[in-house]
Amino acid sequence: MRAGKLPVDLLERCVLSHTGVHRPEVILPPAIGEDCTALSVGGDLLVVSSDPITGASSEIGWYAVHVGCNDLAADGATPIGVMLTILAPEGASDESCLGQIRDLMASAGLAASQLGISIIGGHTEVTSAVTRLVVCVTAIGRVQPGKLVTVRNARPGLLLIVTKTVGLEGASILAREKRAMLEKAIPREILERAAGFVGQISVVKDGLVAAAGGAVAMHDITEGGLLGAVWELCRASGCGAVIHRSAVPIEYETVSICTALGLDPLRLISSGSMLIAASKESRVSEELEKAGVRATVIGETTSGGIYIEDGGILQEILPPESDELWKAI
Repeated sequence: MRAGKLPVDLLERCVLSHTGVHRPEVILPPAIGEDCTALSVGGDLLVVSSDPITGASSEIGWYAVHVGCNDLAADGATPIGVMLTILAPEGASDESCLGQIRDLMASAGLAASQLGISIIGGHTEVTSAVTRLVVCVTAIGRVQPGKLVTVRNARPGLLLIVTKTVGLEGASILAREKRAMLEKAIPREILERAAGFVGQISVVKDGLVAAAGGAVAMHDITEGGLLGAVWELCRASGCGAVIHRSAVPIEYETVSICTALGLDPLRLISSGSMLIAASKESRVSEELEKAGVRATVIGETTSGGIYIEDGGILQEILPPESDELWKAI
């Protein structure tokens, strides 16, 4: 099988068909395109998300904390804390192994401090099951019952908005992991700027501001990139969409890296950008801009199929498969 997310048909057949009994506390059960669950345990809803970090080898702890909390913000939930499961490969010296774990936790701790959350537990193990350091994050947040935002709520006639620019995470990873190759085609200062995009991968502020401003549905743009997120939002909600390629904001550095590696930036992993569906009457874009978050309208939801428009030509957006990142790593 190809690296990346499990194909949708296999996910439905092998995973989502085996989820035990439905308990009344489970307000938001698992579904295609839904990254979180929400549990009613009295008072606020408890929102939980889980992710592995497999694409990055440096700053892996930083990525883990931010990626987990980004999922919570896409549901309008305020992050409280994260749990980290760290798997380290056998064979490294004690000093090397401990150094890697120490660096991971230092970067995770920094990210947690910046978000104002706690690292509340987890598990650490050395195992032959992995060949390099792997971390899985479980993020926990809270939201008032009437304030939960879910990707399933999208409907025809909404504006589709993205925050910041797409491809930030992928460009940052590639600028570091493929630096020697890219330096043959791209000036070093461009790669250094792209590597620095790691500092922009949080969308917690984006999601919470958008939720307060009346966002109908949101999706953190991760594996599969913008087009994958659009497809998943539409699949979850039963609506269609038209995205205008010329409207999508992309950094020059991201375009340069994707061009050099033959990648499509619209299918590149994109933590750092939130996809938001909002009514035309809402003030989501204005509230985001007021909060210092760039917001760009890139299309609209429809009652038809899922398309990207480029030069007047509509092309169907297909289900997300392997992220463009995996073609280069």
